[in-house]
Amino acid sequence: KDSTIVAYMRDNGPAPHRLMKSRSSDFGKTWSVVEDSEIPNPGSGADMVRLKSGNWAIVSNDLEAGRHRLSVYLSDDEGKSWKYRKSIVNGEQGSQTRAHYPAIIQDSKGFIHVTYTNQVPKEDGRSNEKNIAHGVFTEGWIMN
Repeated sequence: KDSTIVAYMRDNGPAPHRLMKSRSSDFGKTWSVVEDSEIPNPGSGADMVRLKSGNWAIVSNDLEAGRHRLSVYLSDDEGKSWKYRKSIVNGEQGSQTRAHYPAIIQDSKGFIHVTYTNQVPKEDGRSNEKNIAHGVFTEGWIMN
């Protein structure tokens, strides 16, 4: 609300494995030192949107290792904290379930759309099935 820009990015460095964040209060001319956020991340892609309500939503793999879980988080205080979380994909650790490279938007009616590369293991031992998945939900769903 005060025109500060916040960038979230992945980190492939040493633990703890978290989404990293940096802030700029001069329209991107200079940036703060990058620091860990509270959201775990194994060095995978994430995407974020400011919702019509003013709340922020971010979607990412929220594990320190693996991409078998994909969650959406909601912040009602411009990223200072992420009080709400819902899993979109929740595979077993060590399974071939994967959810990668998410994208998030909000449509004109207020619905939140998430797309991601989806990998699901087949029961008969054949190659994993891969496709693009699309989820649609409301801000209220994340908060409940």
